[in-house]
Amino acid sequence: MRIDQGNETAGPAVTALEIWLRSTWSEEGMARFSYSLDGSTFTEIGSSCRLSWGSYRGDRIGLYTVNSTIERGYVDFSDFGYLVE
Repeated sequence: MRIDQGNETAGPAVTALEIWLRSTWSEEGMARFSYSLDGSTFTEIGSSCRLSWGSYRGDRIGLYTVNSTIERGYVDFSDFGYLVE
């Protein structure tokens, strides 16, 4: 799920053991988000959004779990890293 200014975009159910997340943005401040299950082929999720320019220039990717049925659940990440290109 992607949340942009309170608007939620549901993503696909992922059963893969690894997932790659990508955030790209232009000099005009438009950000796009995508994911890959093989590290090569990326699929966009949601629409582009405009970044606010302040003292921090960029976006942040976070991982979490959501359970809209009951107030319990968990997520377990074994590794998380950033690659800046």
